[in-house]
Amino acid sequence: MRYIKQIKARATEIKYDSQNVIVCEIAMDYNRLQFIFRDFADEREHLRIQADGELDILEQQIIELRNAQNLSYGKIAEALGTNKMKVKRVLYWNGFGDES
Repeated sequence: MRYIKQIKARATEIKYDSQNVIVCEIAMDYNRLQFIFRDFADEREHLRIQADGELDILEQQIIELRNAQNLSYGKIAEALGTNKMKVKRVLYWNGFGDES
């Protein structure tokens, strides 16, 4: 399932904002990918809510992997299921400079 949100309008009103997103399902019809309309919903229903300590735990794990194994950004990201830029930012802001 995916949702579509209108974020810009030039010559018309914004109709599909955060309180009225279009909910669709991605499906393959023969040899083409398509969106199949399902419903309208509030965007908050589709956002992942982050627990209070969750971000801190991920940052700690990034730093621990860097200290223990001196892995590259890509290897750390792959091990923790995050992206390379997140790893780079966390390490930079925690005194590891711009190493790779």
